[in-house]
Amino acid sequence: LLAFYPALMLSMAMMSILYAFIMGIPIYLMVELQLTAKKLTYFILIVTLMTVIGNALGVIVGATSATLLEAQSRLMPVLAPLVLFSGYVIRYKDMRPAFRIFYKISFFQYGLSAMQLNQLTDLTFDLTFYGFTLPVPGEFVLRRFLDLDPDKHHTGQ
Repeated sequence: LLAFYPALMLSMAMMSILYAFIMGIPIYLMVELQLTAKKLTYFILIVTLMTVIGNALGVIVGATSATLLEAQSRLMPVLAPLVLFSGYVIRYKDMRPAFRIFYKISFFQYGLSAMQLNQLTDLTFDLTFYGFTLPVPGEFVLRRFLDLDPDKHHTGQ
């Protein structure tokens, strides 16, 4: 078993890279995200990393379960708090301090925040209101509506 799990994770990582390209690039193009080499590369890397982390979590839950049914029943109590407290169902500033630890350990929060920072940084929206067009920088959207500071979020400040 010592060689099995690293080999399993390595093969899953290789497939994750393949899936990130096969499924990620068409979605990236259909949604019309910013088409620059840097942003597309970050997108693929984030999707791949999130997939590898999800695979690892699945392997851990599966390896510690005696049956498939037991693994399925264990997975939801693990994933639900990670999704619920990722900052998108309940915003970070609205969480009680006791629950903020779930925000800090949620890999969903890190992946989705990285995606938002990647796509909204250096982007300007044209907001048209009663015939007037107002440019709205993506950094404003990140700070005001998503509680993400592009200058400090990734540094933990």
